[in-house]
Amino acid sequence: MNEKYGEGNLVEVAETFLNEVFSNWTDSIKVLQTCEEVKPYAEDLRIVSRCIDSLTIKACSEDILCSETKSQASSDDWWYEDLCLLSLPLYKRLIVSIESKGMKPENVAASLIYYLRRFIPMMNRQSSFNDKTSVSQGTTPSRGSEATQRALLEEIVGLIPNKKCVTPSKYLLRLLKTAMILHASSSCIENLEKRIGSQLDQVELVDLLIPNMGYSVETLYDIDCIQRIIDHFMSMYQPSTTATSPLCIAEEGSLIGGVDALTPMTIVANLLDAYLAEVALDVNLKLPKFQALAASIPDYARPLDDGLYHAIDVYLK
Repeated sequence: MNEKYGEGNLVEVAETFLNEVFSNWTDSIKVLQTCEEVKPYAEDLRIVSRCIDSLTIKACSEDILCSETKSQASSDDWWYEDLCLLSLPLYKRLIVSIESKGMKPENVAASLIYYLRRFIPMMNRQSSFNDKTSVSQGTTPSRGSEATQRALLEEIVGLIPNKKCVTPSKYLLRLLKTAMILHASSSCIENLEKRIGSQLDQVELVDLLIPNMGYSVETLYDIDCIQRIIDHFMSMYQPSTTATSPLCIAEEGSLIGGVDALTPMTIVANLLDAYLAEVALDVNLKLPKFQALAASIPDYARPLDDGLYHAIDVYLK
């Protein structure tokens, strides 16, 4: 079937056809989808790998944004929707390839979140107490069972670039809430808690109000989870020495940006005080947990103690 036996044989015709396919984004996506049905053969013939290489080049190329006539090509997210047509194994290979070729980590993370939101319904809304009993409310087969969604979430979390601030805090917290509802692995939850802790100064109060998903629910909100997140934050921003004053911190230079690094800690202190005032309304919140949480941030991080006093007042009442 090659040119050894004559011109225009099947190999040359097929190669010409594939070259035309690979030059077009939409056709390449369709071919990659079709490969699912005959994957072993498509792998042997290198059709899958060539599709992925072609799509990677197009997604990472600045030129494609100018040459494409599609309306979505005017922004960085024009390719997110199309990648949702792929199964997880192929999507994973493609996103890894795109990342390795220099795609901005912010765009990689955004694509991963977009993919999750397509297949896990809970990612499209703020988690609430009612979500614990509505894990698999979706009507489409693509959304799958709780086990399928859990496996998908764990895979995607593992792919998110491990770089501070590439994923907005609100999405990391939504991921964490969803992971808890789906009973994701402890390593997955710890991964997310550490990521959130690293950028806790960018979190909004409403996102910290995580419903308690434990089997023996003592409090309305998951206090232990927030304690761990704050501990992760403090492990990054507190000096390794025993000094606890702003002057000592500045002299040691052990915080990022010296004295400027007090700003994130002060933001988190205010956030924590507001959080304490919210959870203090829960009559089941025991004093030791309230005290431990309040003491998580050093005194010098609070320019004013009004927020803390207010939280104590609410708790006592």
